[in-house]
Amino acid sequence: MDENAPTVEASALASSSSSRSSSHWSVVFAAGKDSSSDARAAFGELYVAYLPPLLAYLRSKGHAQDRAMDLLHAFFEHLLLGKGLRTVQREGRFRNWLLGALDNFITDEWRKHQALKRGGGQSHLPIGPEIEEGEIEPPDPRLTPEQAYDRKWAIALLKRVLSKLSAEYACAGRQELFEQLKDFLPGGYVASSYDEVSERLGMKPNSVAVAIKRLRDRYAELLRAEISDTVEPGMVEEEWGYLRDALGGQPETASGDSKA
Repeated sequence: MDENAPTVEASALASSSSSRSSSHWSVVFAAGKDSSSDARAAFGELYVAYLPPLLAYLRSKGHAQDRAMDLLHAFFEHLLLGKGLRTVQREGRFRNWLLGALDNFITDEWRKHQALKRGGGQSHLPIGPEIEEGEIEPPDPRLTPEQAYDRKWAIALLKRVLSKLSAEYACAGRQELFEQLKDFLPGGYVASSYDEVSERLGMKPNSVAVAIKRLRDRYAELLRAEISDTVEPGMVEEEWGYLRDALGGQPETASGDSKA
């Protein structure tokens, strides 16, 4: 591998990340006002991102899987249509707002809907793909519904960060480098030494060390950006500390599986 790779990597990654998506707050609040395909796609991404923690919450509260999914799809339709968003102001944590919005929906709105049953002829607005099988976990009796929600929120957030980082390296033609170095990220299981990795990549050990530092730095930047999209300015460090505690003090592994 070319020894100039780290320099090429840095410039390529910078160009691949030059544009940043809207904050999660703005996507939700714009959903009811913007019917464009781009706005719908952005909202669909939020649906995919936040379905797992909300599902964990409802399952911990005793809802069956199908019932919980029906509630959540109706809830996201409710948000997409802009109902109930007119008086909401962006403040605090998006995590707390979303959970409160779900609770309010179930209490105040769901009773107004006739019961939804899968295959029962009810039509849904297209929002996003169904939750993947791997995202469905049995409720943990040791956790309260709120703890289950926060833990799954933290796991989902870190998976998004890892996915974005992987996509940046792939876009820059550096996917092999990412795969070899990702276990050196926080929480990763490092089974190889720098020398072993350098031999596989055809790089000098000191070049591997530089590449790992850049990977970790970019991971930290993406993590901070992801969290900042969900909290007020100045709350990023506090929010990350809270989510780290929600994982039981254990970081997410580089493969995307929590050690908690």
